[in-house]
Amino acid sequence: MVRAIVGFHAHSIASVMNVQKVRWHGCVTRINSLMPMATSSIYVKHHFDHEAKKQHLAVLRYVAVACPKVQAILKMDDDVAWNVEEASKLINTTIETGKIHCD
Repeated sequence: MVRAIVGFHAHSIASVMNVQKVRWHGCVTRINSLMPMATSSIYVKHHFDHEAKKQHLAVLRYVAVACPKVQAILKMDDDVAWNVEEASKLINTTIETGKIHCD
């Protein structure tokens, strides 16, 4: 009898854990679909070392030089004060002047 009760409780706990995992996965998938750049930025910030970030920047610089028809390559940092209006001005200026803005 005790074995049956323990088995029932273990099965109940496992079922709850599976439901929460599926729910968690759904939430993460939804956020990734709505804000892919934000979640990518957070992933890179926490899981890439400094050397990998430097290599990534080198690739972006290579693309900027090798592909002159690219209108703009914009790197936005994690500063929450950065706003869409400022980004829009920067992109428009870059397109008007034909120069890539690099900081």
